Amino acid sequence: MVDFVLTIGISIAAAASAVIALFPGLAPVRIPLALVLLLVVAGLTWFGHGGRLLFAFMTVAFVVISVAVLVLGFAAPHTHRHVQRLC
Repeated sequence: MVDFVLTIGISIAAAASAVIALFPGLAPVRIPLALVLLLVVAGLTWFGHGGRLLFAFMTVAFVVISVAVLVLGFAAPHTHRHVQRLC
């Protein structure tokens, strides 16, 4: 039970930090954001199969998007050009 609670707590904290990294303007509302994410996870867990189905979909989407990012990164890497300043 303790392991489950710690896993959820750490996951919620990481999710809140990831959202704030994406949208830095949300930094002042870090705690309410984490509480909303906790309620979302609790709600999805409460509804059983629907929550599991959504979590499964999100996991598959994560894997597909990760593979796409890796393939696109290797297929068309971003090149850096050195721009010289004229001073």
